[in-house]
Amino acid sequence: MGPWRGPRSDGFANGIFWATVALAVVALPLTIYVWADLAAVDAYPTLFSIFSGVLYAALGALILRRARNRVGWILELSGLAAILVTLVSVYAMAAMRPGGLRLPGASSVGALAEPVFSAMLISLAFLVLIFPTGTLPSPRWQPIVWIGAMAGAATVVLMTIVPANQPLPAPGGISLVYPNPFRVDSALLSGALVVAIWIVAFVAVAAFASLVLRYRSGGREERQQLKWLALMIAQPGHPASRGLSRSVSADAIGLHSPPASSSAWHRSSSSESRPRSRSRS
Repeated sequence: MGPWRGPRSDGFANGIFWATVALAVVALPLTIYVWADLAAVDAYPTLFSIFSGVLYAALGALILRRARNRVGWILELSGLAAILVTLVSVYAMAAMRPGGLRLPGASSVGALAEPVFSAMLISLAFLVLIFPTGTLPSPRWQPIVWIGAMAGAATVVLMTIVPANQPLPAPGGISLVYPNPFRVDSALLSGALVVAIWIVAFVAVAAFASLVLRYRSGGREERQQLKWLALMIAQPGHPASRGLSRSVSADAIGLHSPPASSSAWHRSSSSESRPRSRSRS
């Protein structure tokens, strides 16, 4: 009995699913609370990510229950990460808005949104590599996995400490921007982050190339499963599809942006300008 089977793994899988549901129950009212502060381009994708995160986790749990496939684990963890991205984003916004809730560590919690999103996006690249069988197309792909895993880990860590500003809601929201409380001002680390992101992008391209190879050599059932995966990735409003549209340039991750002097709320043409407020944490 392998590490992906047995009562213990079943219990762990169920725990991930119910943890995702519990976090969604917390994230939803916070999202409603900050709804008026969300820019139009951020509002509905943020709300949609809560439901899609639960859906991902439910699909993952179902796959693990029926097929004991590694794809199920990645889907469950991706769903959990999607909820966490939204939760930490709206948590910080709820505390940092004028007259907001008194929540501890708001700016620090919010600064974790982009790193968690990066981890989720990287996990989806690995999902593409092993879908639908739960294994790599061949052993020759193992070096790509190791390179991607190391570059992915570096990306997550560096996304925590390198960007000058934290945009919320993640990924790349415009509703609120404030100085990154974990920032380490280093040209070396900034360069390392750009390199790590480009390596991850290369691995992602390789993963989609493997998908094409599987489609060309697979049977009818496998091709239908691959079409389902493509539809899932293209799901509008989900953080993954939003993130895939972002550039991996230095400007896109804020390396060339000067640190914000205070928390700045987005000014919408359909609403009054947001007052500036400093973080309470």
